[in-house]
Amino acid sequence: MFYSLLTLLSGLLVYHFLSVQSLTEKQAFAPLANQSITAKSATSHVKHLIEVTQDSRVWLQGWIIICAYCGFKSLDNFGLFASQVLHMNAVESANLVTWASYTRPIAAILAGLVADRWQIGKQVALCFTLTLLSFLLLGLLHPYSMTLNIVVFNIVITFIAVYALRGIYFALVEASGIKQNTTGTAVGLISLIGFTPDIFFASLTGRILDASPGASGFQHYFLLLAGISAAGLLATIWLNSKTLSAKKIK
Repeated sequence: MFYSLLTLLSGLLVYHFLSVQSLTEKQAFAPLANQSITAKSATSHVKHLIEVTQDSRVWLQGWIIICAYCGFKSLDNFGLFASQVLHMNAVESANLVTWASYTRPIAAILAGLVADRWQIGKQVALCFTLTLLSFLLLGLLHPYSMTLNIVVFNIVITFIAVYALRGIYFALVEASGIKQNTTGTAVGLISLIGFTPDIFFASLTGRILDASPGASGFQHYFLLLAGISAAGLLATIWLNSKTLSAKKIK
C-alpha cells in the first residue's frame, strides 16, 4: 500500500507540474512541427547513437549502474539471511527488511540534496565505499562472531547506501559532460547495459547460496557483492578522472 500510494502521488505530481510545461512547449514549437524534418531527424538519431556508443563515459556509467543495481537486487536476500543465519522467525526477518526498506525515500532525497551541493562523482564513490566495507564485513567475519546489533546496523547502512546510489546515479550523465542533445540516447544505452542484472543476478546468487547452505553460502554471497562494489568504485573513480580531464581541456 505504501509503494502504491507513493506511485500514485508521483503520477499526480508529474501531471500537475510537467503537463502544463509540456503543453506550453508544444504550442511554442507548433510552427516547426509542420516542416519536413523526418529525414533529418532519422539521420540525427543514427548520428547520436554512433556518437554515444563511441563515448567511453557512457559505457563506464552503464557499468556503474550494473554494480549499483546488483547491490539493489542483493537486498532481496537479506530476509533469507536474517531467517537462515541470524535465526530470526518469519515475522522478525520481515520486520527487519521492511523497516530497512523505509530508508529508501530518506536516503534518496538526502543523496539528491547533497548531490546539489557536492560533486556527484565523489558521492557515488562514497556510496560504493560504504557498500564495499559493509559487504566485506559480512563476508569476512562469521555472523556469530558479531553481536546482532552490529549485524543489523551493518544491514541498515547497506540499505541506505544502495538506495542513495539508486537516487543519484543517473545524475552522472549531466555531471560527466555528455552533450545535452544526446542525453536521451545516452540514458537509453546506459539503461540497457545497467539493468542487465535483472537477467543474471538471481540465477547467479541463487547457485552460490544453494552450493553452501547457511552462513558459509552467505559469506560467499557477500564477498561477491564486495567485489562488485569494488568494480563500481573503480569505474566511478575512472569516470571522475575522465570528467576532470575533459573540464581541464575546455
